[in-house]
Amino acid sequence: MVLDNRLGNYLIYAECKKFAPNRPVGVSIISDLSGRVNADGATAGLVITTSYFSPDAKNFTEKIKHKMSLADYLKLEDWIRNGL
Repeated sequence: MVLDNRLGNYLIYAECKKFAPNRPVGVSIISDLSGRVNADGATAGLVITTSYFSPDAKNFTEKIKHKMSLADYLKLEDWIRNGL
């Protein structure tokens, strides 16, 4: 996803996971995307899931919150209803 606004141009990598409601997205997926973001010089990463994120995934993301965002089922539902 490329964003272009008054503040500049941004390259955001997004990864979507359609997981069962009882299967969390783990830290390895976040870590892998973070590595690709850094290697390619992207601005940030975003992981979206129909499920939820494991505690380890949330803790890892907290350390790199300026480069990575998470959107779980509840946030995704809010985006669909109210727009980004």
